[in-house]
Amino acid sequence: SQFKNRGLLMLDAKYTVGLLEMLEDSQASLASMLTSKYIGPLKDEAASWAAKLLSVSEVIEQWLSVQNHWVHLESVFSLPTTKKERLYMGLKLVILLISK
Repeated sequence: SQFKNRGLLMLDAKYTVGLLEMLEDSQASLASMLTSKYIGPLKDEAASWAAKLLSVSEVIEQWLSVQNHWVHLESVFSLPTTKKERLYMGLKLVILLISK
């Protein structure tokens, strides 16, 4: 129940840019290691870490995309409108997002 009361959770843009840069550097290092002829017994572990870092990077990028959309949509949904208008706008949004 504690998580319900923590409020809006947003990623800090400055921190996230640095984090994504570190992820890219680590991914480049792993890619370089994977092409080395000396990787031998560590190849599977390095490949596993490369996949994990890729997943983390994709999740953060998706989070930022959703967060950016929400920032723009929040003002629309916070306007005092009728329930019917809000439902109509929500349906238009779903259709727009599905068509992308």
